[in-house]
Amino acid sequence: MFFGVCIGALAAHWLKSQISPERFNSLETGLRYLMIHGLALISFSFYYAKWNSALFGMALKLMVSGNLLFSGSILLLSLQSLLGLSSISFILGPITPIGGLLMILAWLLLIFLFIKHSHVNENQ
Repeated sequence: MFFGVCIGALAAHWLKSQISPERFNSLETGLRYLMIHGLALISFSFYYAKWNSALFGMALKLMVSGNLLFSGSILLLSLQSLLGLSSISFILGPITPIGGLLMILAWLLLIFLFIKHSHVNENQ
């Protein structure tokens, strides 16, 4: 989230005039997902002691790695001309959907765990 705030401030004050509107929109998307999932990770960390399970740990790891791959690749693709990364865009493009898939799997695991734990609490 620290990087999201820093890049967001940089984008609002400088990057908007340095990159195309399409790349700026992509940058905003990457930052939005970075921040939302950062908040989600902070929120879920409060459940870690209560739900200390392998599945919960896996869900959090999937969310972190998915967020890094998804948001990170979008940010790098958006800024590739400024960073001189034009030659590696063929690598970054396929990374974005892999990161998205990891985040989807994380959310599915978390939904399963919420249902499982709410069912356990009803039966007690």
